[in-house]
Amino acid sequence: MRWTLRLLGVSLLAVVLAGPALGGTPRDAKGRASGEQEVAPVVTDASGKCELEFDRDLSEVEVEIKIRHIEDENVAGVHFHCGSAGSNGPILLPVMLNAGDPGPLGPPDGGEIEGELGNADILPGECGDLMINNIASFAYAVRNGDVYCNIHSVANPSGEVRAQMSE
Repeated sequence: MRWTLRLLGVSLLAVVLAGPALGGTPRDAKGRASGEQEVAPVVTDASGKCELEFDRDLSEVEVEIKIRHIEDENVAGVHFHCGSAGSNGPILLPVMLNAGDPGPLGPPDGGEIEGELGNADILPGECGDLMINNIASFAYAVRNGDVYCNIHSVANPSGEVRAQMSE
């Protein structure tokens, strides 16, 4: 009996210590946005940075978007989409829907958008092998490399710059 408890204790400790290395809970992700990543590539001076920081229970995500060389009034939308590098996909998490509907975090201010989004902000849908219906499933899609941040402009409504998200 003691031997079984020791083995169980050692096994549990190994799982706890190895969890992050084996694909533990996602905590944050980031990406640098450029026109070259768009499908088809866009020639632009614009760039950006998209960052995500997930809370401990994966029910909320802190979003930070920095946009360069697109004036605030020319930003037409900012979203996180499902799609691996080189492919487009549906919106999973809107940050700014469009100029007429600023969405959950509104238009940029000085080229920046920041704030928290939660489970209610997710637009449910399939993404790769996952059904996305909350922040937790969105976080795992990010981990799988299936999420990109797209910054749309008046000049390029399909997307001016894109950042493939990675941990």
